Amino acid sequence: MDRARIITNELRIFKETPVVVSMADPMEKTWGYHRIPTVSRMPDGGILLTYVNNLDSNLCYGHAGPSFMSYDEGRSWQIVDLDEKGLAISDSPVTKVYEGEYICVPMPVGITSKELPEEFIRNPAGKIHIYRWLYQYRLEDAPKNIQDYFRYIRCIRWKPDREEWIEEKIDWDIQRSILKVEGEDYTGMSGQIVHTSFENPPVRYNGEIIQADYKNTRMREDGSIPKNTVCCMVSKDNGHSFKFRSFIAAYDEGQDDLQPNESDLVETLDGRLLCVSRNYTHKMPMLLFYSDDAGYTWSQPSMLFDKGAFPQTLLLKNGILVLSYGRPGDYISFSPDGSGITWTEPVTLVKSDEIDCGYSRLLELSENTFLAAYTDFDHLDARGRKRKAIITQRITVER
Repeated sequence: MDRARIITNELRIFKETPVVVSMADPMEKTWGYHRIPTVSRMPDGGILLTYVNNLDSNLCYGHAGPSFMSYDEGRSWQIVDLDEKGLAISDSPVTKVYEGEYICVPMPVGITSKELPEEFIRNPAGKIHIYRWLYQYRLEDAPKNIQDYFRYIRCIRWKPDREEWIEEKIDWDIQRSILKVEGEDYTGMSGQIVHTSFENPPVRYNGEIIQADYKNTRMREDGSIPKNTVCCMVSKDNGHSFKFRSFIAAYDEGQDDLQPNESDLVETLDGRLLCVSRNYTHKMPMLLFYSDDAGYTWSQPSMLFDKGAFPQTLLLKNGILVLSYGRPGDYISFSPDGSGITWTEPVTLVKSDEIDCGYSRLLELSENTFLAAYTDFDHLDARGRKRKAIITQRITVER
């Protein structure tokens, strides 16, 4: 497998002083709490920041958490109590679509295998092991209420003509979908089931909205079930419905070096689509996939760096492509020509030698400035106590 080309840093990078948005109690050491910040540009021009403050489990996500707003481009933050609680659900960015509208497709509350008939549960179509056992079932064989759970996805939409948020359901293409039931994991919970959500903003591209879905697995046309898939999902109606277009990636048992999951899409400066994917654990190189034809076909992957939890991408108006990733620590790299073919050596946001959050976010502020949001598990407060902290930092990059 080819590796992406790393070049000498030919850019000028200026990192402003980090801003502490929130700190956890010094005794808070539980995995899952006070991590994964999300930043979104809101219709009124402010920036919304949320973060996960719950157990790392699909049965605990989907609930509103702490929310902060900035009206000075990330220089300061104020805690807020949003009227629309769905926007405060962690790991669920708000995205501008067409016609002045914004959408948020929040993480759902998971369901359990108790919702499935015992006879159905006893007959999986297959099983795979990714951190824990995942039992696979053909969704078309599931009861209608379970199919509807996957087909009709909650969406919160900003309507500029009404100047309000409305609740609606996205019609999600579930053709050839696989229902995955999680076995027992490190939380001690078992039987978890969850439908897709938009952990990363979809891309507006040639009048369409395109999303990389790494949560749902799909069968191939011949009925075979890949170990994991990343699917290119496309909306032609401003996000009211999404149809399957192609597999960005689909790999089988035995291809242990090819297990893409957390994936982010971006349009490159030369008009292609680039998908950057985490590759199974945080200790494997990220995978890069390119499409020259609006997502109908995708290149074979190339590898980048030696880690890559939760990659995030951002094409600035100055043509520089930004990438953040992590674990341990958080890092950013740049593609100076905006192509995503060549990348600079990583720049450190926060360094860690142990397992930490490693999930960062990016938001454009101006032609050459962006906001990075990340978590520092080793932040020291004014009394020298180590506390988990949600951090934002303004970064300017120029040629």
